[in-house]
Order: sequence, then C-alpha cells, then structure tokens
Amino acid sequence: MKLPAHSLALVIALGAILGNPAPLRSQTTQITKLFAKGLPVQSGAAFGVDVAMSPRWIVVGEPFRKVNNIAIGAVHVFDTKTQRFQRNIICPEVSNFEIFGVSISIEGDRALIGAPGFPNGGRAHLFNLRTGALLHTFFAPFLGNSQFGTAVALTPTQVVISDPAFTENAVKSGGIFVYPIEDLDATPDTLIPADAAAGDEWGISLSVAGNLLVGGARKHNANAGAAYLFDLDSKTQLRKFAGSGAELAGTSVAIAGGRVAVGAPGATVNGADSGQVLLFQADNGALIDQLLADDGGLDHLLGYSLAASHDLIVAGAPGHPAAGGAIEAGAAYVFDARSGKQLRRLLAPGRTKNDLGGIRVAVMGQKVLMGNYGSDEMDNATGSAVLFSPVAGRLSLTPLGSRGDAAPGLADAQQVAFGDAVINQTSRTAFVSRIAGPGASGGKNVVAYSSVAFPETPEMIMQSGPGNPLFSGQVTGFGRPLMNEAPTAFFQVAFRPLGSKGPTL
Repeated sequence: MKLPAHSLALVIALGAILGNPAPLRSQTTQITKLFAKGLPVQSGAAFGVDVAMSPRWIVVGEPFRKVNNIAIGAVHVFDTKTQRFQRNIICPEVSNFEIFGVSISIEGDRALIGAPGFPNGGRAHLFNLRTGALLHTFFAPFLGNSQFGTAVALTPTQVVISDPAFTENAVKSGGIFVYPIEDLDATPDTLIPADAAAGDEWGISLSVAGNLLVGGARKHNANAGAAYLFDLDSKTQLRKFAGSGAELAGTSVAIAGGRVAVGAPGATVNGADSGQVLLFQADNGALIDQLLADDGGLDHLLGYSLAASHDLIVAGAPGHPAAGGAIEAGAAYVFDARSGKQLRRLLAPGRTKNDLGGIRVAVMGQKVLMGNYGSDEMDNATGSAVLFSPVAGRLSLTPLGSRGDAAPGLADAQQVAFGDAVINQTSRTAFVSRIAGPGASGGKNVVAYSSVAFPETPEMIMQSGPGNPLFSGQVTGFGRPLMNEAPTAFFQVAFRPLGSKGPTL
C-alpha cells in the first residue's frame, strides 16, 4: 500500500535489543488456539489446567467453571483432526469446589476425569466422549482418602487414580489405586512405595505405558523428590528414581519407549527453580540424561509438566518470562527422546504475564497441546490451550504464521491472508496480516505483527480500527514493514482523524 506524499503518514519504531542471534528459519507448523466453548465466558474458570489428546479427541479441563455460582468444573471436548468443538461435560451431582477437570486421561472413546475436591475424599468420573454420557463414578475407596482424583490414567485394562494426601497407618504419604476395567466396582489395589514417608505426596503425578506405571513423590526426602516404577500386573515396585537437593523431582512424570522422564522444576542448574528433566532407562534405572532448556533461567520451572511419546519428550516451563520480563508467561520444550537434544521451544501466540503456558502438556505423534490456564484473551484467567502441529521433522522449522492460525493477541480470530514480510539476520520478523472471525473488529481486521522479542512467536503491535491508544482517530491500514539489525521493526500507519469523513490520510 502506497501513501500519497501529502498524506499524514506516521512511522512508528517499535523494537528491543536482544541477545544471541538465531539461525534463519521458516514456518510450517500450524498453531491453533482453543478456548472454552458452548458455555458463557467466565472470569477465572481456568480453561487449560489440564489437557489430554488422543488420535480422535482433545479434552481440556476447566475446573473452576461455576454453575449457579457454585464452582463445580467442566471439560470441553474437541475433534483432534479438525479442532472443532464437540461438547461440554459438566461435573455431575453439584458440589462446590469439586475442581472437576483438574486431571484427564483418554483411552479410545472414554475419558477419566478427576474431581479431587469432592467432599468425602474426592472422586473421578468415566465418560463416553462420543455421547457425553457418564459411565461410572469412582468414589474415594478408603477413610484415609482426601484428594482422590488428583492424577488419573486410563488404559485398555486398568483405571488408575491417585491421592497424594492418602493416609494409611497414620502416615500421610499418598497412594495410587488401580481398578480392573472389567470390574469397576471392585476394591482397588493400593500402590505405595516401600520407603514412603509422611508428606511425600506420592501420586502427585502418574503415567502408564503398557503394564508399567510411574508415579511421582515430589516431597520425598526433604523435597529432593523421587519417582517409582511399578508393574501393574503384579502390583509390585520395580525401582526408584531419586532426585537430589530440593529439586522436587516427581512433580511430573512420563514413560514411553522404555524411558522414564521425571520433572524436577526446583532444580538450580540454570538458577533457582530453573528446573530440569531427569531421563532414566526403565529396565535398569540408569540415569541417561539431564534435559535442560537452551535458554533456561531463574524461576522458569522446566519440568513442571511432562508428556512423552516414543520419539519426543515435551516439558512445560510455566515460569518462562515474556518480552519485557513479564513473569510466568510460560513455554514448552520439545526434546528428542533418544539424543536428549532440544528440538523446539513452543510459545503461545500473544502470551503475556501470568498465562502459565505449559502448566500442562500433551503429545501425540507430531502434535503438542499446551495448557495456558491464566491467559486473559476472553476475560481474566479464562484460559486457553494451544495446539502445535507438526513440531518436529527432518527440518527444525519455527512457526511465524500461516493461514488458519490463531491471531496472536486476539481471541476467536484467525489469520486469513498476509502482506509483505521482512526478516533480519537474527530471525526477527515483521509482517501485516488480515484476520477474520468473531474476535476481529467488524468480522475482519488488519494487524501489524513483529517477532522482535522472540523469533518463534509474533506479537501484535497494532490493529486497524478505532480506539487505538496512539491515535485520536481510526487506523485504516499499514504499509510495507521495515526492520534493521538492532532489531527494530518499523510500520507505516494510515489513519483517519477523529471526526473526519474524508479519505484516509
């Protein structure tokens, strides 16, 4: 778009001086941002506290959803292939602060959903995802239960539910409970480590692969933490994976491909609470690797969440800061499960302070789902979830934007077309995109973006339309962007002054 010489054209310099240059990269990853659907927008509902994904289904928890001013919780079901909303599942038998949806596991067309805040020790529910029908409710089985449903896992043959505050023989160490799928009313088997101690929080996390279960006890041994591997067939403990210092090992766990990943968000390798992921061999307990973020730093909390496939390990770092030091914006990291090499850093579009991106993660093939329950696009802490696909391949490519992507900085809006784009030698970019959808002004809009702060994710600089804080008028469009080495992004802005009915200046 050319601006006439006599026009009032403004050039706005927006930029920041940043550190080490990154290699030039291009975009192939599709990024889709999911929001709570089918229910009214509700402040503080925390959509994205937990996320789960299968080849057919995406399920996102919203544990603080209120119904008639009672915080009972809900989950939202989407189609994995199309990302289309399918249905809501509301917590049955209303009780306040049940936090239904704080834990989720999918197997086939069924989902197991935890509600550890239910009175009398907590509970969990089994649902049919195709119909939304409730199939079974698991109530806390013993008097010593108090947070039953904190973590859950569903397999073709077993139902697994944890309670990290379970008390047995006057010792509040936690417990994990296993039900056979053919008899859901049976008294469950109870799994407790041989060296369990009061306050361990055994069962704060769990993961199942085949007949193997790994669970976390993040406060074991004065907060050093540990994880334990059990055989689900014999219900026997196989080995222990111990943390050190006060790294809270076992805050998250994942098992896949014969490897056990143990999240230790309190590790201090790159500063206090920078975090790390300990990678062990399942068959012999040997420590294989310590996974660290390339840009790890103070309070990043790498390893707060984990997900694993045969090829990939995904670790959340909900404390990772955004541009300008905005704390707890969050990130997720994708590692090669064999080499331990970091493949990608994933940042949610438009992330900002207290989004807590990566508080939970899920992986399936080349898809990664990241929960951001503190994000504010719809209202304060309404939350979101972001799907990245694909995340790895022969070429390590980083997303900038593509048709159909969620529009960073705007809710319920997608990018539908792009204007000129520029990139400098440190992979920072600037571009203009046309957006559409309910979140766009009048159903369509033009937005200027720049990745000056982080090369992987563009941030909204300005959008067309009225109400822009820099102008007492209406922005009508943008010219070709420019970028220098600093990096600083420059946009020409066309606007119509307030009250003017004439042509754009």
